[in-house]
Amino acid sequence: MTSQIGYDASTDLPTPGGLPPDDDFFWPPAEDHGPNPLFQLVRARVVEFLRKPEAIFWVYVFPLLMAVALGIAFRSRPATVVQVDVADVRGAGDVIARVLQDADRRQQTPQTSPRALLDEGRFGSSPGGEPTAPDRPQFDVRVVSPEVGRQRLRTGKTQLLIVPRPRLEAPTAPSGSNDNADRTDERSALASDKPATTNTFAAGRLEDMEIEYVYDPTRPESSLARRLVDDAVQRAAGRKDPVVAADAHLSEPGGRYIDFLIPGSMGASLLGGGLWGIGFVTVDMRVRNLLKRFVTTPMRKSDFLLGMMISRFLFMVTEVLLLVLFAHWIFDVVIAGSVISIMLLVLLGAIMFAGVGLLVASRAKTLETASGLMNLVMLPMWLLSGIFFSPERFPDVVQPLIQALPLTPLIHALRAVMIEGAGLASLWSDVAIMAAWSVISFVLALRWFRWF
Repeated sequence: MTSQIGYDASTDLPTPGGLPPDDDFFWPPAEDHGPNPLFQLVRARVVEFLRKPEAIFWVYVFPLLMAVALGIAFRSRPATVVQVDVADVRGAGDVIARVLQDADRRQQTPQTSPRALLDEGRFGSSPGGEPTAPDRPQFDVRVVSPEVGRQRLRTGKTQLLIVPRPRLEAPTAPSGSNDNADRTDERSALASDKPATTNTFAAGRLEDMEIEYVYDPTRPESSLARRLVDDAVQRAAGRKDPVVAADAHLSEPGGRYIDFLIPGSMGASLLGGGLWGIGFVTVDMRVRNLLKRFVTTPMRKSDFLLGMMISRFLFMVTEVLLLVLFAHWIFDVVIAGSVISIMLLVLLGAIMFAGVGLLVASRAKTLETASGLMNLVMLPMWLLSGIFFSPERFPDVVQPLIQALPLTPLIHALRAVMIEGAGLASLWSDVAIMAAWSVISFVLALRWFRWF
């Protein structure tokens, strides 16, 4: 026989004699008859969700749209476009620009020396040059003044600025020739911006030039642009590589970036569903005084927390499974391992983040507090756990912290099963970390949870 809980309608609070003790997880005792509180709460939450079209959109449609957008962006990436500015120094900028533009049109079979074609002024007019891959990076070249080039480089509108200069030491001319004197006169004229007596520097003689590359070495795309441009210029000047090398592009399913990305998106969906779908909703119920009314019912604290977890758990699992089927249908994403292993990992991940969501919401009394706590929990995992790139990029000193985050073992295990075909037995450390987070978060949430 359980005691009845009093309720004061004027204050919207239970009477003092009816408040549950803070240290009793399963107060009040369950009745031996009547509807089950856990089942009724799960049913109510499911019906409430299905009656909200906007909730269905954000849970099921939005992740698919994100997968489509990311899949289109990374499924078949076009050749890299290298933004290059060439400083216009007495016509030398046009020569460098022509070298880079013609480098994109080289044929597979070299017939004529690129240097000879350049000297003849017909570089690129007939097949020639070194073998080039079909998706060789393209050069987007602009000839600008040095001042404009530096301004564009500072503002990120270009990746590299090329400044051609006259060589300080010209090649030795035959005895009795005035070519050395002419070139010395030309370099002096370029340095002082006066007319030169000859026009070899502007006529396309790369051996008369020294090239200065201006770029930010901290930007990877600028460092790559510098290497690609210098390779094209050196080849046009006649450089021959002693070692023959060829590229083999990996494009089969399982080795693409979209195959790497889908497991990360699955983990991110479970993370967002647990924290926003459970944590934020629980705090919203507390703010609207709905939790106070549950105190007057025979529902125990454990029934409420389990009901919130199970109701959201149903949508989180179906959301992730739908994402996997969609990725397989649209982008040919394959699962190299066991489908059962994927399902078990998704189930464990959903339970884990449901517990984390309840833990975050256990004491928050305002939506602002809940939003701040959830961002504090989610942001490190979004950045460090490997959703979009491998966490191994970060220094070794922070790797223990990264591996301890709940999202990191989930994404690592999903990728290992889907891409490498690994079994759960080989992923026991990841499963153990996820199980520990699941148990600890729910126990702490059960201990610290307050109705109001």
